[in-house]
Amino acid sequence: MSTYPGQEMFAAGIGLRRHMFNFQHTIMRWYFEIIPVCMPSFPTANGRTYHYGGGGALGLDFEPRVQWRIAQPFIGVNFGLLGFTTQTPVDTRRTNFSLQFGPGLKFPLRGRSSLKTGVTFFHFSNVHTVKNNPGFDGILINMGYSFSFEHKRSAPS
Repeated sequence: MSTYPGQEMFAAGIGLRRHMFNFQHTIMRWYFEIIPVCMPSFPTANGRTYHYGGGGALGLDFEPRVQWRIAQPFIGVNFGLLGFTTQTPVDTRRTNFSLQFGPGLKFPLRGRSSLKTGVTFFHFSNVHTVKNNPGFDGILINMGYSFSFEHKRSAPS
C-alpha cells in the first residue's frame, strides 16, 4: 500500500473535540489533536530503523443524531503536520503533511465518559515540496478514552 513494504507505525496523542453543527440526521464536530509521539519504522538490512517525531492535526467528525443503544458510530477526517528528528522517509524532509480518515465506534460508559475505537487510513508525505516524495501509508487501529465537559440536558418534566 506504500513505497515501503513492511512499514510500521505507533502514534499517541490527545485531542479536544467540540460541537459545531446539528444537521437533520447528523452531528458535526471539529477537533484539534496534539500528537507528541509518532514513530514510523522501516525495515533495513540490519533490522528496523525508527524515526521519532510529533505534530498536530485539525479535523471534523460526523455521527448520527439518533442515539444507538450499545455503540455510537462516527466517521472522522483530519489534516495536519508532523515533524521528525531526521528526514522521514529517508532523503526527503523532516516536515511532513498528514491525512487521516476512517470510521469508528463510541461506547458510552458511566456519566459523561466513553471509550472510542476505530480503523483509520493514515498517510503522510512532503506533498512534493522536494523532488523525492515517497508517501507513508498505513491502516491504524485507534483506541481512546473520551470525557465530555458538557452537561447532558435533561428532558422537560
